[in-house]
Amino acid sequence: MLPYILVIVSLILIIFLLFYYQTHSKNITLKDKQHMDFSGKPCPLCQSLLQKNERVHSVIYRAQSDVTMHIYGCKYCYKDHPKVEFDKLAVKKCPSCNKNLEPNEFVIARLFEKPGKNHVHVLGCYRCRGKR
Repeated sequence: MLPYILVIVSLILIIFLLFYYQTHSKNITLKDKQHMDFSGKPCPLCQSLLQKNERVHSVIYRAQSDVTMHIYGCKYCYKDHPKVEFDKLAVKKCPSCNKNLEPNEFVIARLFEKPGKNHVHVLGCYRCRGKR
């Protein structure tokens, strides 16, 4: 009789803890979302969610007919970003070949400037794109 009571009490305790953890974790995420305004756009290299005012560091090169850019990454994956919060655990990957990039490496992209909104097309890193 005693083992049955222990099993029932332990099951009730587990259910209570799961319910408490679930409601507690929802409250934490709601508080975090109230203080942070995410734009919903991740960094193209490390996939970290960026807030509305956070930008990806890039350099634009304009030619007569073509506009290319080098994308270095966000403040979490690019160690020389002006707003440094570099995280050594953030893994930069090339969106084209999916290979890991060093913290100072970049990806090559084309920039299409349109009225009202610009469009960026990532071509790849120097390994998959080639040195051109």
